[in-house]
Amino acid sequence: MRLSKIPFAVFLTIAIAVIAGATGAWTHRLSPDLYDRFGYSTRDLWDGRPWTLLTAIFLTGRPAMTWIIIFFAPVSIGVYEWLVGTRRALFVFFFGDLAATLAVSLLVILPLQLAGVGLGAEMEASRDVGMSAGGFAAMGGVIALAPGRWRLGLIAVVFALIALKTSFVPELVADLVHVFGVSLGFGAQRWLARKTP
Repeated sequence: MRLSKIPFAVFLTIAIAVIAGATGAWTHRLSPDLYDRFGYSTRDLWDGRPWTLLTAIFLTGRPAMTWIIIFFAPVSIGVYEWLVGTRRALFVFFFGDLAATLAVSLLVILPLQLAGVGLGAEMEASRDVGMSAGGFAAMGGVIALAPGRWRLGLIAVVFALIALKTSFVPELVADLVHVFGVSLGFGAQRWLARKTP
């Protein structure tokens, strides 16, 4: 795979690595101040800080997460970008990341809060960083390009891996966002394919 065919994946990976260096996330946890200022929480929507949806993408929270993302970003996005081109990869990544995050905020967390469920308030206060929702959207796009007989099995494998990760490291908001990301990326690629003459 030539790097010139995946400029977005390369740029994003380098940007995340450099920002991790600047914030110290290669060696220790992201500071609470940076988490609060640039990480995303559903509460930011009500507080008029929607830009954290974008700033959170470029941050990592701790050294292990930094290493995982430095591997995950070029693999998930790079494969999809190599298959469909940079413009489509950009669209599916950002659409998937933003739409998945908003879907969890508005379709899961908000109804729980309105119903007075304590979990809703806990989820609203949860703050997250990372590009994984967009990466999972890219994976959904790759699955949508697979032969029809493979798609259901591949989606099942990805969902099983998300469930396995959740059983060891439960992060309810992030895990739900990953599920939405795969689904939205799959749907976006199917829609793009229908628009191609």
